[in-house]
Amino acid sequence: LYIGGAAGGIWKTANGGTTWTPVFDEQPALSIGAIAVFQANPAIVWAGTGEGDIHVSASSGDGVYRSLDGGRTWSHLGLEGTEHIARIVLHPTNPDVAWVAALGPSYRESSERGVFKTEDGGRTWTKVLFVDGKTGAADLAIDPRNPGKLYAALWEHRRWPWFFRSGGPGSGLFVSLDGGRTWARRTADDGLPDGDLGRIKLAVSRSNPEVVYAMVEAKTSALIRSDDGGASFRTVNASPNLYLRPFFFPGLAVDPQWPNRVYNLDMSLHVSDDNGRNFRDLLGGQNIHPDLHAIWIDPGDPRRLILGSDGGVAVSRDRGRTAAFVPNLPLAQFYRIAVDQAVPFNVYGGLQDNGSFRGPSDVWAAGGIQDRDWAFVGANDGSTTLPDAVDPDLGYAMSQGGGLQRWNQRTGEIKDILPSEPAGLKLRFNFTPGFALDPFTPGTLYAGSQVVQKSTDRGDSWTVISPDLTTNNPEWQHQAESGGLTPDVGDGENFTTIVAIAPSTLKPGLLWVGTDDGRIQITRDGGGDWTSVEAHLGAPAHAWVAQIRPSRFDPAAAFVVLDDHRRGDETPYVFRTDDFGASWKALATPDLRGHALSLEQDPVDRDLLFLGTSRGLWVSLDGGRRWMSWRHGIPAVPVTDLAVHPRDHDLVIATFGRGLYILDDVRPLRGLKPALLAEPLHLFPIPDARQHWTRIGTSGHGADVFHGENRPYGALLTVSAPAGGTAEIHVADAAGQRLRTFRWPLDPGINRLTWGLERDAFKLSPPPPNRPRPPFPPGPEVPPGVYTVSVTLGDHEARQTVRVLPDPRSRNTEADWQARWKAVLRAGHLQDVGITAAVRLRQTRADVETASAKIASDAPPAARPALQKAAADLQAKINALERRLRITPEMPLGLPRDELVMEKVWAGVDALQTSMDPPTPALLSLLDRGEKALADYLVDLNRFYAGDVEAFRKRIAAAGLELVPEAVPLRLE
Repeated sequence: LYIGGAAGGIWKTANGGTTWTPVFDEQPALSIGAIAVFQANPAIVWAGTGEGDIHVSASSGDGVYRSLDGGRTWSHLGLEGTEHIARIVLHPTNPDVAWVAALGPSYRESSERGVFKTEDGGRTWTKVLFVDGKTGAADLAIDPRNPGKLYAALWEHRRWPWFFRSGGPGSGLFVSLDGGRTWARRTADDGLPDGDLGRIKLAVSRSNPEVVYAMVEAKTSALIRSDDGGASFRTVNASPNLYLRPFFFPGLAVDPQWPNRVYNLDMSLHVSDDNGRNFRDLLGGQNIHPDLHAIWIDPGDPRRLILGSDGGVAVSRDRGRTAAFVPNLPLAQFYRIAVDQAVPFNVYGGLQDNGSFRGPSDVWAAGGIQDRDWAFVGANDGSTTLPDAVDPDLGYAMSQGGGLQRWNQRTGEIKDILPSEPAGLKLRFNFTPGFALDPFTPGTLYAGSQVVQKSTDRGDSWTVISPDLTTNNPEWQHQAESGGLTPDVGDGENFTTIVAIAPSTLKPGLLWVGTDDGRIQITRDGGGDWTSVEAHLGAPAHAWVAQIRPSRFDPAAAFVVLDDHRRGDETPYVFRTDDFGASWKALATPDLRGHALSLEQDPVDRDLLFLGTSRGLWVSLDGGRRWMSWRHGIPAVPVTDLAVHPRDHDLVIATFGRGLYILDDVRPLRGLKPALLAEPLHLFPIPDARQHWTRIGTSGHGADVFHGENRPYGALLTVSAPAGGTAEIHVADAAGQRLRTFRWPLDPGINRLTWGLERDAFKLSPPPPNRPRPPFPPGPEVPPGVYTVSVTLGDHEARQTVRVLPDPRSRNTEADWQARWKAVLRAGHLQDVGITAAVRLRQTRADVETASAKIASDAPPAARPALQKAAADLQAKINALERRLRITPEMPLGLPRDELVMEKVWAGVDALQTSMDPPTPALLSLLDRGEKALADYLVDLNRFYAGDVEAFRKRIAAAGLELVPEAVPLRLE
């Protein structure tokens, strides 16, 4: 099964949905509008990019792709200008024939829309159905028994930043009987609604292709049905609100085994069992996210439905009466993010249609970051979500239409603190309104509609501190979803509104404000006077101000990101001012792809900039003169916000389609120069490494639970090696004693590896057959302190020190840490000696076996019986000594457990691993018991070697066989 995310790429499962693998991440556009699998050879998969449901937040694509190996590799097949592809239909037997329904650009007219056909596997395309530059193909269906028969739904539509229109004379239902060469439009004479039409969704019965359904947007929207293969239609349902938000809900499907059962998708799942005359609601109360966009019905078992919605994917096994959510597909769409100063720090963010959340950047527990670690802190379509500057349990969540809430983690309260409307002023809030906290005065908030309002009491009361800062153009103040045949007021999608509020962190009272209609305003006195500063930008007038970032170094400097894709312009616009907006410098270069969305300036290196565009993450090391695409661990997904944590120096990346990413420790990028990268080996300064205990956690919950990645545990080592190779890493303590050695393969360029804060392992028991151990197994964790890390590559060596910090939850003193370390070394020594004894016994067994074979073949015949009996007696004593030692659980006990030597040693070793605390008297008692048991055992072992083994060695030597070496006594000292 393949799942296409609106902006999250393609995911594949080969085990029915238990686990998923992203298979499209190497491509330059991750918005998926259509997927089609060639059923005659399922290794052939087609993908159409660009979201097919064109909400204001819809992501665009760059054409059609095909895989011939089940998604492992993809080829781009053109149609780059289509931007949004709603459907791909494949010929059932010819793998080179396909049809594409292209919606085309949403925000401009274009000829790159309509129905396209290829007959050569996508090398060339023919536009087989086109009306005009306003009308795209919204749906496409094929007769399952006659591949020459096609149904196409064309849709005239257009978006502006302030308005949306659905429907017009270009819309219509078309039928082709010759594979798309010619088409016939169906009209009111054929049973379609009168007048201009809007979006039409189609469904052809698999069991009886003569049955065709079409949900038609019209002045009176209707579900129509054909029983003669589309030659004529009749209205079966024209109930009010039958076709809800046509631009957003294009799903219609027929049960593959029963033509009279039809499913309709909108905010919920509806089914009709009587040809569409009556629908009933499904999934009621099932906690499955509404707003359904996609449905697949298992043709072999129609009880199984797979549903795609604004909340993800759900699976039903009872025709939609109940459904189970698929929890391990990371498709979240974030708008804005923030971080706090907790250890580990938390991340805050608002999600498209999924509320606002707070969650950890790292969890100190087994099992990794899971959904349960995230707390819901705000409802609706979350946008800006911020923690309170003073109280770590308080915070604020903004959503569409100015829906501001204050949450309290202690009490569970989520309180509405919506800014009040002043007398005579109707406030206009954007879908993602501007919102900020004052960095100098805790509890002071700023919220933007067309004016800026300020609260000094955490949102309980508000004061207007600005005039209307927008153009206040009345022609642009329609609801963004209000046009077309089926008026829909949308979700607070106003225009001429404030979308960015950015207080300076360097100068109190300095506030930057940006609007969706291109205004950039600044006040230096907390709102007393405002100045418009966008005139000299050098960008298209009225381009949307996506973000403003005041400089971290100079109060007169700021960065502005403009997004003009809502007027059909994908150019990235990024500017910097150094004089409070009197002049601007363009920072966007031809290196960039996609329209710009967000920017972050590093808090230490003013020239290190991070930029998010609709095509991924970009990095500049020189203040924006040149940009590099960053594809290491993150695909080309829209990056909507960025934040460098001021303490941990991690870059938090918010994406619109793949959730959150964290790039650990960006310090190596600061001041990065070509000369440094040319060094044959360079080890960057190592950030402090913090210990933490992770024994508590969860397990046993199956593979279908989402596990976010934790920060790699230990010290992050960043190594540059232009030629690559295998490096050897050594770690020494403050006294210069080498504790850890391991090797690591380096790729050419910059590498990130980890020392897990452990010393080398003490001696380990021999592994079972066919289960080799790693070449450099880790041992116990070192105590806090300063360590030296050296990296050797060929003749080159590089060194850095690293501080290992204690777990902040630990109450250990320095003396406690040293006492624990002393106990660790003591336990390790017991382990070393015990394993040495075990290895010696194993080797002696092998020597005796070899001797036995030699006795049988080479000893004088008269001496053989006695020597063979001596060898057998020796083997029996070795067996007894091994049973008494018992170094591995696989060995049979043979004795009561409390008589086994290494069981007593392991008890002390294992007890040390359960806590960072200094050794307790009970633990020291365990070590004492293990030490005494091992010492007593060594007495017997050494007596065995000095007596029995030595006697056997001499006897076979007398027979001319020198096979058993002389043993050196083992001691605990």
